Amino acid sequence: MGGNARARRFYARNGSTDEGPFAYPADGAADPVLVPCHRYIKPVERHPTNC
Repeated sequence: MGGNARARRFYARNGSTDEGPFAYPADGAADPVLVPCHRYIKPVERHPTNC
């Protein structure tokens, strides 16, 4: 697994799951630069009073 273990522990501890790696196309000087990333997701709960 990639770097930033501290951030990964934070997201895992707070209920997020890693959906896996993807390449983010960041703006470069001439062309996009593909930056390796991971996307974390967290389910959202609906509360009966907010429906």
